[in-house]
Amino acid sequence: MTTTVGEQAVLRVAGEAADLLRSVRRPDLPGRGQFDLGALAVHMLHVLDFELGTTGGDPVPQVNDFADLAAFTRAYVAAEPSRNPVAIADRIQAAAAELVNRAAGRGADAEVDWLGGSRLPLRAVHAHVVSELLVHGWDVARAEGRPWRIRREDALLALDDFVVPLVPAFAKAGTFGGAGVPEYSR
Repeated sequence: MTTTVGEQAVLRVAGEAADLLRSVRRPDLPGRGQFDLGALAVHMLHVLDFELGTTGGDPVPQVNDFADLAAFTRAYVAAEPSRNPVAIADRIQAAAAELVNRAAGRGADAEVDWLGGSRLPLRAVHAHVVSELLVHGWDVARAEGRPWRIRREDALLALDDFVVPLVPAFAKAGTFGGAGVPEYSR
């Protein structure tokens, strides 16, 4: 099966994040904001679960601003009974493989419904997963005093294929402060 650069990055970064989570010694260490490392692992899984929903045509939660997004994230983490990074690591890898499988043959530019009434291409969905796993992998590694490598090509993928298309998508939808953002093209 031929995969896109974004799909390859999802699989690679999910594998690296899962390996890191499997090595966590203290899931109770502070990770990011209100989350300890166990809860941060759940959030990493949350991103994949969310994107499995978008690519599967599930209804997108009514999240139209950053306060809604924070509440949505906290509620998901609170609802997950496991904080075991090893078990969550296995689920992250399985979800990443399923995400790539769902995208197979659809094309990187096929659009899905996303947050705030926006629509994003699959390439942005994949780049969103990569960006979240990279950033929170860094949070986990830093808390544990371990190295975490962010490849230049993965950082560029996260910016070019997620952040850049997100601005006009939110501007078009008029959400996340996007109504006042002028539209532009890549």
